[in-house]
Amino acid sequence: MNVQKIGSRFEQDFKSSVSDYILRLRSMQGFKGTDNPGDFLVYNGKYILFIECKTIKEGRFNLSNLRAMQLWKLVEACSNPNVFGGYLIYIRKTQECFFIETGKFLFWYLTRDRQSIPYSWMKENGLLVPMQLKRTRYRYDIDTIYKWVEENCYVAQT
Repeated sequence: MNVQKIGSRFEQDFKSSVSDYILRLRSMQGFKGTDNPGDFLVYNGKYILFIECKTIKEGRFNLSNLRAMQLWKLVEACSNPNVFGGYLIYIRKTQECFFIETGKFLFWYLTRDRQSIPYSWMKENGLLVPMQLKRTRYRYDIDTIYKWVEENCYVAQT
């Protein structure tokens, strides 16, 4: 299966894992000029969560898989009250999925000394998202991300 189909399948599996409102954001400008802060906008009744899905073969996320403009759009979107986001990175070799919140990703991006995020950094700084194989497709535990956001970022409206 080619990489594009694997990525699309990951996105489909993620979308079907979300029972709350989810909107697939499409770009009309193509890979290099996207104007969206992520692949999906998820709203759970409390806050908005932008998710950019990435799939990699082995445990290193190469920056060639990232559009800088999209990172800055995500940072801009997340600067609003109760809007959060991050990268959901699925590693095919280890069958693990990590959520890396925008602020942590940005810090790494601005202070990096290499062109790829190593597995060890993702494991230490990312949130391991449980996943379950259902016959041939995966279900991702979005509640794990919600819980992390509520414990680390969310401020309830009064």
